[in-house]
Amino acid sequence: MGAGADRLAGGVLKTRLPGPDIALNQLAARDKQVEMAFYLPIAQLLTAERLDALIRQYDPLSADTPPLDFRRCAAC
Repeated sequence: MGAGADRLAGGVLKTRLPGPDIALNQLAARDKQVEMAFYLPIAQLLTAERLDALIRQYDPLSADTPPLDFRRCAAC
């Protein structure tokens, strides 16, 4: 990963979870599910709006989330 992606991932892992006073980077191995990494090959320009529409089409839980915005990065 690049430096920006490292900062972004680090920020996510350090963010406090709702409820118990804990962050993802504090969970013990027995308390988490490690998933296989995947890569999404992209052959043409991908905008946040197009990806957001696709996700919302197939994931009903995304309907209640803010729209994607590739320019926003709290950890960058």
